[in-house]
Order: sequence, then structure tokens, then C-alpha cells
Amino acid sequence: MTAESRRERVEEHDSVKVCVRIRPLSSKEKQEQTKSCIRITASMDGLSSSNAKSSRDTSFGQSKEPQQLIVGKDRAFTFDNILGTTTSQSDTYKTCVEPLVQGFLEGYNATVLAYGQTGTGKTHTMAGTGFDARGLEKNGELQGIIPRVSEFIIRSRGCAELILKLFMLLLAISR
Repeated sequence: MTAESRRERVEEHDSVKVCVRIRPLSSKEKQEQTKSCIRITASMDGLSSSNAKSSRDTSFGQSKEPQQLIVGKDRAFTFDNILGTTTSQSDTYKTCVEPLVQGFLEGYNATVLAYGQTGTGKTHTMAGTGFDARGLEKNGELQGIIPRVSEFIIRSRGCAELILKLFMLLLAISR
């Protein structure tokens, strides 16, 4: 790796990246005929964009340009990646986490943080369904970020034996 390519690699990894995953409406919300109050746009000119898409559109997430999440009529928030309601666990991992893990294996620091109110899908995104300490789940599509990262690191090392220490912290405030 040349000095210039290393510098470009560092610049690529030297800032915080923020990905937003929009969860689908719950069964209760669907039953109550709740409507989504958000839109996604890849354009930086905001609300007047013809690129605006509903939160169900999953064509976003791979963009090199920042994307905007429009809440209500006019509240715009800019993120590196916005994943729509039908985005799979696999696409979430590939878009938001795999580049971090590859950088980590090259010696860069990496942190993945799931944040949000109760019921927004943090545990589903991070652990998936059926994940426990006894091993990775059999249905790979349902795996969350944690088992995918573990599996990626183990496979990338190609070792017969590997000790992988994983630290997780769950902060929950109940009122």
C-alpha cells in the first residue's frame, strides 16, 4: 500500500458515519391505519426534490451522497445512509457495518451504536432473531449485526482456532 493510498484510506475512515434504519409499521400501527410521517430524499436541496421517496423505498442506502430524512412537513435531517422499511438484515450489514469491520481488520477503530426509543428495532438490528451465546443462528438472513461481524472476523482470519472477545452494553431506562 502506497503512502497516498494509505492517506486516502485514512480519510475515508476518519469521520463518524451515521446510518438510519426506518422500521416498518407495527401490526398495531397498521391496524390503526397509521401513516408514515417521513420521506427520504437524496437531494441536498430539500423538500422540493423530485427524488423524494416514501420510507418504504429501499433504493437508498448505497448512495455516496448524504441523504435527507424529511419528518412531517419540513423538518429535514441529513445522514450518510438511510435504509427504508424493507431493507434486509444483510443489506443493513453490508451498507453500514461491513466497511467498518474491514477497516477494523486493517487496524482502524470501529464502533457500532444502535440508538432509539423502545420498540424501534435496535435489538433486532444488532442481534437478529434467535441469536444466543450458544452459536450463530441457522437462518443467515435473520442474523443481526453482532453475529455477522463475528462470523466475518472468524472467516477472514482463516484460523483453525480463534479467540474472539466481544463486549456489549445495553442501557435501558424504564419509567
